[in-house]
Amino acid sequence: MCQKAHGSPFSTYVQYDKSAFVFEGDTNLMGRYRSSDEATRSFCRRCGAKFAFEHRAFADSIWLAAGLLVGDLGIAPSYHIFFASRAAWYPIDDDLPKYDAYPPVPA
Repeated sequence: MCQKAHGSPFSTYVQYDKSAFVFEGDTNLMGRYRSSDEATRSFCRRCGAKFAFEHRAFADSIWLAAGLLVGDLGIAPSYHIFFASRAAWYPIDDDLPKYDAYPPVPA
């Protein structure tokens, strides 16, 4: 689903604690839709840029599309998800953990 939504072999998101995150600016430009029974995605109504992803199983988190963030984030990717449905023509051969679906939900 992320490949289709972003038109790329993968998408990169940064996970934040939802209670510590606030959208600033004109939030009237932000659209939201349910992409599945479990997930909601948000986007810019003006340009179509993807903003965020929220999942029912991770109710305390919000994921921001990393391509929207400016500057050095001071972090690096920690794992790959949906590895089983990755784009076959894009090799991923690093040593990060690879999950065929979502990673295990923390207790």
